[in-house]
Amino acid sequence: MDGIVTRLTDSLPNNHPYKSSSPIQPKIVTSAVGSNSATATATLLETGGADTTLEVFYGTADKGETVIGWDSNSSLPDAQNPGDIALGMTGLSASTSYTYRVRASNSAGSVWSDAISFSTGAQLQPPAISASDASNVAGTAATTNGNLLSFDGSTQPTVTLYYDTEANTTSGRADPFIPFSLSNTLKIWMDAEDANSFQLSGSNITKWYNKAGNGYIFDQKTGDPSRTVVNGKNVVNFDGNDQLWTNDAFLASNYTVLSVSRLTGGQNARLITSKDNNWLIGYWQRCISCLQLHGLVCVPVNRRAKCSLNRKQR
Repeated sequence: MDGIVTRLTDSLPNNHPYKSSSPIQPKIVTSAVGSNSATATATLLETGGADTTLEVFYGTADKGETVIGWDSNSSLPDAQNPGDIALGMTGLSASTSYTYRVRASNSAGSVWSDAISFSTGAQLQPPAISASDASNVAGTAATTNGNLLSFDGSTQPTVTLYYDTEANTTSGRADPFIPFSLSNTLKIWMDAEDANSFQLSGSNITKWYNKAGNGYIFDQKTGDPSRTVVNGKNVVNFDGNDQLWTNDAFLASNYTVLSVSRLTGGQNARLITSKDNNWLIGYWQRCISCLQLHGLVCVPVNRRAKCSLNRKQR
């Protein structure tokens, strides 16, 4: 009967006299692999009735069920509940084979997973993060909990927290500030307020990243377009001889464009334009609110003045 009782203890209550006090061996899979990082997902079946922590040990060779000899290891800072738990591995080399094991530990002892092998790639991948329930929840404040598990490259990414009164911000809900409602139809989203959207040299812009993904990185320029602050808001300033453009072609035949800008004086010029076709949105000559799609629609700065471009479709 002893052997049968041992098999039954996994599902017994924590206060049962036959309840095992050591964790159950976690099941693991490699859930993401980049060039310098990877993420393992461990399924913790039981904690043994005590606070249980997880660690991942990894290296170019399997060192077995020991903490000695591995190239590196990482762990999560808090005790874990049963379920799927992600652990990150960083500092890896591209195009290299690695082996890892996960160790679950509590006050009664430790148990190791089987060894799992994987190979890193040559292309950088997005960072891996995890989030858990909020803590210290009060009337008007709460503490969020999460971990940056792994990332490629040498620069640690910035983690931005978004929160709302609804729980479906990632399922296509309309939001007054984040255009999630457009889902995969959103092709280009350039946000001057988001510092993570820019690569700067001082205040001068060298790259402006598309927050919608899909390529369209504006990394070609003339002049010195800059990111600055006006009336407490971050803006991109074009001073008359500045341009930013992408070499990625936008070939959609039906689309909607929304831009928010302010003309501060000086030369009126195109705000959004094509480098290949006579197509513009923005300002031109003595006109504001111009739309040129093989025919000009615009409003003059001085309504008694005439626009200097084709006015047939005004």
